[in-house]
Amino acid sequence: MKPSAKGSKFRGKVSTNARKQKTEGSSYGYLKLPKGINIWTPDLKVASRGETEWIDILPYIVTDPRHPDRDPNLEIATPNTLWYRRPFIIHRNIGVGKDTVVCPTSFGKKCPICEARANLLKNGDKEAADALKQSKRSLYVVVPLKTSNYKEVPHIFDISQACFQYLLNDELATKEHWGDFPDLEDGLSLEIRFAKKTLYKNDYAEASRIDMHEREEGYNPKILEKVPNLDEMLNVLSYKELEAKLLEFTDTEEEEEEVTPNEEVTPEPEPEPEPENDGNDENCASCEGSGQNTRGNTCRICKGSGIKPTEKKNIMKPEPEPEPEPEPEPEPEPENDGNECPHGMRFGTDLESDDCCNECDAWQACADKHTEMQDEK
Repeated sequence: MKPSAKGSKFRGKVSTNARKQKTEGSSYGYLKLPKGINIWTPDLKVASRGETEWIDILPYIVTDPRHPDRDPNLEIATPNTLWYRRPFIIHRNIGVGKDTVVCPTSFGKKCPICEARANLLKNGDKEAADALKQSKRSLYVVVPLKTSNYKEVPHIFDISQACFQYLLNDELATKEHWGDFPDLEDGLSLEIRFAKKTLYKNDYAEASRIDMHEREEGYNPKILEKVPNLDEMLNVLSYKELEAKLLEFTDTEEEEEEVTPNEEVTPEPEPEPEPENDGNDENCASCEGSGQNTRGNTCRICKGSGIKPTEKKNIMKPEPEPEPEPEPEPEPEPENDGNECPHGMRFGTDLESDDCCNECDAWQACADKHTEMQDEK
């Protein structure tokens, strides 16, 4: 077929799309990865051998005016400043696909899942409410060191706060000079020992020790051009989309997914399960069960236990539950021969003169007698 004189309808469109593909990244679950940026995860084999992993944590330029760590007085995590992490919150097992979704409260917005959980707690359904509870996580930009599995370029590190940040907070509380670790020129390298943990048949890594060392050399500030914006990396569904997903249901459970081996090709990240209590105690309202306050110190309310103080239980010597007392046998109601009031009043005369008339089995007969007596008058 001879091309139209007016030109092809595809002119300019294909080339424009090609340029977009070169700069467009991938979407994995709740993460939107920029082009060329991969995920870094601790190696469980290394953790099993008791060996350490080395990383540099780089800062990124904050753009979210509602950043969770924001402190205008100290110029922490305010727009156009450098900060080293992006905290956020997730909900697990939502909808038919049992998806993990970002809670909109991470960006200061309303969340239908949190609202549904609050209603369940209000109605006393703690088991159903626990299925919708929040899990705190953090994103970091890291450069893997001393490994052949990853290139020494910026990667994304996504992990629960209970598995990394809380331990980091403890170390920084006693070693204040370590607080410079994210600095580009004078920062420190982190040597981390991870422990292999298992929860609900899923293996995950939890930091058990962190040491910091002087870097061999600093980073050129121009590297910030290659550092992704963590504020723009979270895929947040709208209120209506989350509400619709929450209302989905299925009669069959999905098969467990196989664990993807650690490799440079980025797998779809599956959040590791977070350590929990046994489900019989209510989380401390002050620290939300973490055992630590916002500064990383021991919570003064629950003394670091993470459990609401007024509801702590003695798990060593549980008190036996008292046997229920037998209910007394109900007294048989007096039989009515149709001509007597079972409550001792005048049959036909005292109709509706007492509250007991409302539930009396002889009410109709008494009413008929009352009508008959009125007719005789």
